[in-house]
Amino acid sequence: MRAFVHRLDDRSDRLRTLGAEVVDGDLRDFRSVAAAMGGIRRAYFAYPVQEGLLDAAATFAAAPDKATARARATIVRRTVLSVGRRAIGSRLESCSVKSAILL
Repeated sequence: MRAFVHRLDDRSDRLRTLGAEVVDGDLRDFRSVAAAMGGIRRAYFAYPVQEGLLDAAATFAAAPDKATARARATIVRRTVLSVGRRAIGSRLESCSVKSAILL
């Protein structure tokens, strides 16, 4: 299993201890995502509902085709809704667009 993390810290150390290959990068950066997805068969997308969600979803959805011709990414959507009532409208709209990108 390969874990793509935003930064190396205690959490990524625990993943490594459990046997994961840990790669750090930015889900909004195509080159780092494509490199991390090289040779994979499945991928799990997890990104908080915040600025950058649409860019990350689009990059994640596009990367498997470019990373390797054999990669068949199974995209599983996960949305974390931990936002205040004022932000909920635009955040839910972003989630809706993200879902359309990943389907």
